[in-house]
Amino acid sequence: MRSVIIFGAGTGGKLAKWMLEDFGYRVIGFSDNNESIWGSRLEEVPVIPPSEFAKWDADIVIASVWEEEIRHQLNELGLGERIVGKEECMYEYMQQNLGKYAYIQQVCVDHGKAPTFLFGTDLGLYQGGVESWTYTVADELKRQGYQVKILTSDTSAPAPERFEEDTCYLNMRRKGYCSGLKDTVDVILENSPCIVIDSWQSMTMHAAAIVKSHREDAVLRLIEIVHNDLPRLFRCVKRFEAQIDYCMGVSRDINRALTEEYGINCKKVRYKESPICFEQVDRMYSLDPEQCIRIGYAARLVRSQKRADLLIPLVEKLVQRGIHFRLQIAGSGALSDSIETYIAEHQLEDRVKLMGFLPREQMKFFWSDQDIFINVSEYEGAAISMLEAMGYGCVPVVFEVSGCKEYIGVENGYVCKNGDLDEMADDIGILAADRDQIQLMGERAKASIRQKCDIEAYVNHLLNLL
Repeated sequence: MRSVIIFGAGTGGKLAKWMLEDFGYRVIGFSDNNESIWGSRLEEVPVIPPSEFAKWDADIVIASVWEEEIRHQLNELGLGERIVGKEECMYEYMQQNLGKYAYIQQVCVDHGKAPTFLFGTDLGLYQGGVESWTYTVADELKRQGYQVKILTSDTSAPAPERFEEDTCYLNMRRKGYCSGLKDTVDVILENSPCIVIDSWQSMTMHAAAIVKSHREDAVLRLIEIVHNDLPRLFRCVKRFEAQIDYCMGVSRDINRALTEEYGINCKKVRYKESPICFEQVDRMYSLDPEQCIRIGYAARLVRSQKRADLLIPLVEKLVQRGIHFRLQIAGSGALSDSIETYIAEHQLEDRVKLMGFLPREQMKFFWSDQDIFINVSEYEGAAISMLEAMGYGCVPVVFEVSGCKEYIGVENGYVCKNGDLDEMADDIGILAADRDQIQLMGERAKASIRQKCDIEAYVNHLLNLL
């Protein structure tokens, strides 16, 4: 039995332990860079400091959002050769257990019916960018007469009312990975022939790859949508490349990484700008210099990826520059309380407002009430919130993450060096000083996004892949 230590003692680490033990691995410990938990026990095994890895005869599986930093750390310790990716464990399990799924070969597939589109949203329906993308594409497919199903976990928000009957809740985030995998395989078979469109490179992809290994007429196409530029997603696509028919990055930068850095067959890589469904909403800009300039932010209030911890120092820089602004924050998360406390302690209630989670149907009004969209994420694909905001006329002022320069140029927004809050504050100051520029750039942003992100054109692109 292969022994492993999991680097990452959070929720992701526990999920990895359950999965690996289901695969037959022996998890002998956790590790983490948080010194306060060294010497404790998690899931009945010890948590050890990274410096003690050399004492343990085990491979290392990283289960943390800081995976690349941890890989670098382990390489510095001379332990790089002991790292095993979760995607390797998934692939190895599939190869060793295909015989358990031999019954797939006996399943009757109705070749006379139109394929059903199955969407994988394995992490749950958090009402984030991936879910918005899924609902937008699924709505258009239904409008064109296709059947759709959404495969998801049952650990978060319920599906929108219009998708209640089309949503299958599966065990994707609890103990019993292998039973959840089999349930997902069976749902795919029940809806065959089908097109699987997966967004998380995890269980839905794993299940579809198993089905395709037995019956390619059951899963006519497995399409992987890569929503951000995390290397672990690229590695997963590469490992399962033989089973994947097409992979579509949400930005050209992502597609370049897939082909040039990870060697994915360029014939399998496709691109179309992410689709957005827009409605007609009235808006006005803050053209009077006496008015506060209105800034909008919408994302999960967490540190990892979204870097919502940078909102407070950005507010401080705007105040120091004497900029007359109002910042509205739509979202919730672990940092909500600390941001709210800061607002109260510094008496900024008239300048900064926490709106909490806003349902998607309200976001068109939220963006139409802003002059500027900001994004402080450290990595993204092409943020749906950015495209929505621009499509409703907001001027983007964002950090340079994957995809942003495909949509933002000097004529319709500002792209700042990643992490440079001074540059972001300066650019907001430029707009505050020249209000006519806000309307001019906002109207250009709206026109360009609505042309590029047409939903009907996107779905027709997908259908052409069939």
